[in-house]
Amino acid sequence: MLPRFAQRSPVSSVTSALVNPKPLLFAENSSLLSRIALAAAILALGYVLVRPVSNNLILYSVFAGLGMLATISIIKSKPHLAREVIAIAFLIAGLGLYGTLIGLDNSGLVFTLQVYFAAPLLFLLCTFAATLKAVRWFIMIAAIATVTIAIIMITFVAGEAEIIPQLFPEWLAENLGLGATFNSSGSQARFYGLSSLAALGPLWAGSLLVRRDALLPHWSIRLICALGATLAAFISSRDAIVLVIVIAPILTVAIKAILRHRPFRPSAYSPRIATVGLTLAAIGSVGLIFIGPALLSLGPVVRAFQAVSSFFGARGSTSAADQTIRSDQSIHLLNAWTSNPLFGAGFGARVQGYERTSERPWVLELQYHVFLYSVGLIGVLFAIAIAICVVVLLRRAARLAPHLLSSITVTTVAGVAMLIANATNPYLQAPGHFWALFLPLALAQVISRAGHDQRLLDRTISPGAAPKL
Repeated sequence: MLPRFAQRSPVSSVTSALVNPKPLLFAENSSLLSRIALAAAILALGYVLVRPVSNNLILYSVFAGLGMLATISIIKSKPHLAREVIAIAFLIAGLGLYGTLIGLDNSGLVFTLQVYFAAPLLFLLCTFAATLKAVRWFIMIAAIATVTIAIIMITFVAGEAEIIPQLFPEWLAENLGLGATFNSSGSQARFYGLSSLAALGPLWAGSLLVRRDALLPHWSIRLICALGATLAAFISSRDAIVLVIVIAPILTVAIKAILRHRPFRPSAYSPRIATVGLTLAAIGSVGLIFIGPALLSLGPVVRAFQAVSSFFGARGSTSAADQTIRSDQSIHLLNAWTSNPLFGAGFGARVQGYERTSERPWVLELQYHVFLYSVGLIGVLFAIAIAICVVVLLRRAARLAPHLLSSITVTTVAGVAMLIANATNPYLQAPGHFWALFLPLALAQVISRAGHDQRLLDRTISPGAAPKL
């Protein structure tokens, strides 16, 4: 007679294995050293979330430690890698090599390589080495980081507005990059950790629309995180972050529909569910009619949509100065790209006749225009191939572990939101933001690994309910 696990289908085996996850840090043992390594890795990632930019000496030391932990774990555990993850790694390496070879003489090559090669390499190592326990703890530390960023931002702005006493002494505010100004349209504030909300805000906003699974915290915690991130984004007037949080519900519904494999069956829905759904939709539509205009008239939302317009080169008489700068960049970059549309100018290339700053003239806000100018249509083909591999990997993970569809969906929302925000703000010029792109890949890699390694399935299958976070 076949052993019990051999009688299951691959999907049911992976589902049983992942309902009660017990894989450890990056390896498959539970030694004290592995637990210490897990704690160190999660604390390091928590630091990256709260301070993704500035103080490069500490930040890059943290990155080096993460890379070392991941490399040692890979050597020790020799994890099975999903074929899509391998393909993504080769495509990223190929893109980096191509952009380097045609840009060897460009002054900004070294700086650009950290964006297109060094940062992806680091987080690919973490993706290769990840386990379900590491992903679960990362999501928990992400919740703590979100609340921390929101509290710091809200209390500081309230103190500057003299609503409450200022709790941050000058030396601490300077160390954290805190600052705030006020005008007739509201407040504008800054904080080193605020940019992480470009992914964390949509992650928590989208998570409110999905069921809790073994990786997500309780709905009340997700609500607190979503509200805190939204309020921090609004009072700081971070237009791109406001935009991605506002559209996060739409992204969640769309991504979940793309990832799920279960076909729609009208017979599976009772008349009661249909009636409740239609009633809620009607109430929501009426509320949108009254609330929508007020929401769209808010300063951050208006500026967010102006930023989208400037992305395509549009310029209006009411546009702010920064939107005009983006419009000018769009025109110059597209004109420069037409001189070599197929091959591009290489990584770190300067746009002749235009520079944003004299110190680093290759650093511009419109990242996808810069990408097109740097590597041309050949680079776009690389990007399309990477996107196809990502979609295939995520859909297969959703099929193997349908009960983790919620986590796969919201982590993907975080990655897509970061890509959207990066269109008009150079978030991905900072390696500290790349975690958002690789978190869904790490989760999908873990699921693929569990489906391949039957020994891991045997270890992770255990009786009882899913663990509560």
